Amino acid sequence: MLVLIPILTATLSQPALAEYKVVSVERQEAYAGKLGRRVSQTIVAEKDGHRYEIKLRSHTAIRGSVKTYSAGDSFKADWGTVIKEEK
Repeated sequence: MLVLIPILTATLSQPALAEYKVVSVERQEAYAGKLGRRVSQTIVAEKDGHRYEIKLRSHTAIRGSVKTYSAGDSFKADWGTVIKEEK
């Protein structure tokens, strides 16, 4: 018996990257052994009059994974970024 399963081919578009303006940044570093240093950044950003808290974590051993932000920079968030609105 031959069973055919239809495969849908649709273009799945990635959600548009939201752009935020950085208001303030809190950065912490800690020793993490073979991973180098663990870098945690808490960014307070603004978009459309609302403030959001964005948490980023990475390790210095992973080349290119640590990007530092400062007030006034623009930040583009993708689908994997944890964003929490401040109240």
